[in-house]
Amino acid sequence: MKINLISLLTLVLINFSLKAQTNVSGFINANTTWNSSGSPYIVTGNALLSNGYTLTIEPGVTIKFNPNTALQIDGELIAIGNSQNRITFTSNQAIPQSGDWGKLHISDLAVDAVYNSVGEYTSGSILKYCDVLFAGSLGYGAIQLEGASPYISQISVQQSSSSGIYCSGSSYSIDSSLVSNCAEVGLYFDQVPSSASAITIRNDSILNNFGGGISFGVFLGVHCPITIE
Repeated sequence: MKINLISLLTLVLINFSLKAQTNVSGFINANTTWNSSGSPYIVTGNALLSNGYTLTIEPGVTIKFNPNTALQIDGELIAIGNSQNRITFTSNQAIPQSGDWGKLHISDLAVDAVYNSVGEYTSGSILKYCDVLFAGSLGYGAIQLEGASPYISQISVQQSSSSGIYCSGSSYSIDSSLVSNCAEVGLYFDQVPSSASAITIRNDSILNNFGGGISFGVFLGVHCPITIE
């Protein structure tokens, strides 16, 4: 009887382990929340949040990516962890290495961050208390912004096989973050339009990136304000 009980307990534990992950791929066509009970979320194929919908990622959630896969945001991304329970975007390999997965791609269809009169974030796409690790195999950065302007705060981007954060056609605000050990530039801005809001880089550590810390490519028209503190 003892053997049977042990076997049953083992089966229960195995079954729980198998259920304690959620595979993700394809279109996300509804308001969706990724929470701790479904974590880790395994991106088995490219996933895309469609325009008009919100993806909310709760504190402590881990998202793991198979090789050459990406998560694209055409809607609103609300990824807010906290200092004790950060959100992690990382490799699904047993021994992670730079470039194991593609990128977090936020497109020009995504909902931009909104700020109040004193510059405090109020709504829109946000990455806060997030770690983005071992990405960069697709596109130009572990986080790639194409005409998108999310608010980025308290994040860590490390071990990208391309740039840390690549921004084209827009601007964004980043504060209190670490971007390090990336194969190219830590923060890269390119094709910045004259209509873009201010570029704000405040209290950040941009360290040990092979291509340099911060690089500005082409500005289209009059430069938008740039603040680096």
